[in-house]
Amino acid sequence: MSRPLCRNCGKPIAKKTVTVYFITAAAMAERAGRSTYAWERYVVGDPRTRAEVARLVNDQVTSVKRGAVRNGKMDHEIISRANVWDGESYADPFFCTGTCAQGFGYMVARNFPTIRTVDYAAAVKRQQGKENAP
Repeated sequence: MSRPLCRNCGKPIAKKTVTVYFITAAAMAERAGRSTYAWERYVVGDPRTRAEVARLVNDQVTSVKRGAVRNGKMDHEIISRANVWDGESYADPFFCTGTCAQGFGYMVARNFPTIRTVDYAAAVKRQQGKENAP
């Protein structure tokens, strides 16, 4: 599948990434039972290279952030978190931003006035007093 393009501006739509935080086994045990958000994961490890990150997460690495506190000291060699992509998910199937979706909607409303939802058509009929009209 090729990367989808915004239906309004034509720009490539962003990859849907997840942030993976690399933590110690003790910190993972402390997190036990806590829920996480859909856009984050926690993995035990102290990776120092992108290749090590890729082995730990089994996804495509899009970016990394270095610097983690270990044993009370900041270690700038350790990768503390990484953004990863599953290779197929995108932020949206049609638009790169809400602004582009809105612009596209206005363009359709202006240039194709007969395109409407069933709910809109019913509301217009009610407004005109034609609730029972076909």
